Amino acid sequence: RVRGLKEWNFGLFEGESVDLIPPLPYGDFFVKYGGEDEVEIKNRIAETLHSIMKKDGHNTVLAVSHGAACRNLLGLY
Repeated sequence: RVRGLKEWNFGLFEGESVDLIPPLPYGDFFVKYGGEDEVEIKNRIAETLHSIMKKDGHNTVLAVSHGAACRNLLGLY
């Protein structure tokens, strides 16, 4: 497990009904509730992947994360 690949931090909205979450894009909505904004999660995931891939012997890497984290990194939000 690599902590940097965890799901988007939704702050106080963690574990709550999706009906409480605003429509996409989230932008910085979760920051005021102790969560991450879109730039923070994108940077966190990218930096973590970069640090994994630059290690010796890591020519082929399979990284698994969560839906919102992956879609944000890929620019789908």
